[in-house]
Amino acid sequence: MNLLQRRIGGAWFFTMIVLAFVSKIESLTADEKDQMEKGLTAGKEILGYIKDRKFTQTMTILADSASQFLGALGPFVSFVMTFVSGDSAELTYMKEMMKEIDRRFGMVDSKLEDIQALIEWSNFERSLRQIELNVQTMDRIYKNFYEFEGLASDKKRDFSISYESSYDLSGSKLYELAVKESSFTDSLSVAIMKKTKYDRKQTNDYLLGILKIILQGMRIELAYSEMQYGGTFYNSQRKEWERRIVVVSEKFKEIDDTVTKAFLEQSKKDTKKIALDNRPNSMGNLDFSVKVCNKLKEKYYWRDWFCAVWDDDVSSNEFSYTLCGGFFLRWEYGRNILVSSRDKTAPRMNVANAKAELNKFEFILYVGIRYDGTKIIKDFSKANPIFDVINVNNACCIAVIKKHANTYWHKSDYTRLATKDLYYSWWLVIFG
Repeated sequence: MNLLQRRIGGAWFFTMIVLAFVSKIESLTADEKDQMEKGLTAGKEILGYIKDRKFTQTMTILADSASQFLGALGPFVSFVMTFVSGDSAELTYMKEMMKEIDRRFGMVDSKLEDIQALIEWSNFERSLRQIELNVQTMDRIYKNFYEFEGLASDKKRDFSISYESSYDLSGSKLYELAVKESSFTDSLSVAIMKKTKYDRKQTNDYLLGILKIILQGMRIELAYSEMQYGGTFYNSQRKEWERRIVVVSEKFKEIDDTVTKAFLEQSKKDTKKIALDNRPNSMGNLDFSVKVCNKLKEKYYWRDWFCAVWDDDVSSNEFSYTLCGGFFLRWEYGRNILVSSRDKTAPRMNVANAKAELNKFEFILYVGIRYDGTKIIKDFSKANPIFDVINVNNACCIAVIKKHANTYWHKSDYTRLATKDLYYSWWLVIFG
């Protein structure tokens, strides 16, 4: 064999070795493919719930599936960097899944600028605007990394330079702000809850926006760890982010639970504010009852509400009541205000039975009020004798209120309410 033949043979052998190596690194085992597919699917589901503003479902799937999503991020970056001969069908499929995740990221309004204005943080260390800018800038570079063709070394270099020069661990910083409190300041989550005056929907929407940025930051930081270090360091970072996501989920659920339980105290404050802003000389009792009830229905949407209003210049003998999930405000800027509520999931009273109970009352001119065909309530100038005989199972609010007191009410669900107009004297109301 001459020298030329030996050289050609050696080159052919080297080429076969390289192609075999490329073929090996450009393929996935069934387990690896399954892990990545499940992880990216979990990411799509998490972002889908965030996009749809479904807070409870997001927290549930976050606790159940975040580790799968995390487990796919490093292998995805590694898989992208191995290809030197164009995308395989497998990588193309994985990229399409990641693009769908990015599409859902893009449909979520993070509102960090609104949050900063809301909680009135102004110092640079706590600049939410800058955190969001840093994350979104790096997120675009991350997309370029996996979407555009080019040498893996060049894409890795571009990503790393941007990360090291301007990212400033913004995802980790937002995580710290969101969950940690100090002796001087609340955590970001608690500050939002207080500044929204315990508005559950607003609070949850803001928290989901924060979660979106945290997840983007997590993806960026894990990508950098995989590119630069891989192996043991990457695995330690992935485990740290798994721990953080658990903490975020628990903290956000704790905030939601606190907001939910605050409805009684906060709804009373809200009602007092409405009464202050809408005195009787500017709004009648009917419109006022509608305004209060609609406000409570909108803000505390997981409860059904009943609101009754009458003038405050009547004696205590001219009304009697029990209440549940609510309060009574007497002499509140010219009005008496009775509010009750029940959780939407609470058992409902039988409205037909409640109406039948109220129909047992009959007004007889010059005699009094007859109950159940026999009992005569002679002292019908007072509310208590009428109130005391009303008997309905599973009713949580019963009210007897003088009609001449300019009495009106409003309700958020008619299937929980029974009423009776007792001649010219009384309104009888049962809510449950």
